[in-house]
Amino acid sequence: MSETSFLSNDSHIELSLNSSHWSFGQSGSISFRTQETHALLMYAGRKPGGGNSEFLLLDVTSGQARFSADLGSGMVLV
Repeated sequence: MSETSFLSNDSHIELSLNSSHWSFGQSGSISFRTQETHALLMYAGRKPGGGNSEFLLLDVTSGQARFSADLGSGMVLV
């Protein structure tokens, strides 16, 4: 496993999931560590106004990890 540090507010990482290596039904894991009480950890979806509301979102709110998603039938918050 490799580790990445983000030392400035504009630091980011982009991941591309190639469909030939990842298919629906498979599982995976990713780890995050932050000292922030509110932070965006991961967003996958269209840009706002792009016409498609499907997204996956992982963030920290009030110090707690939160996952939300909308795959076309309404948002679910876990």
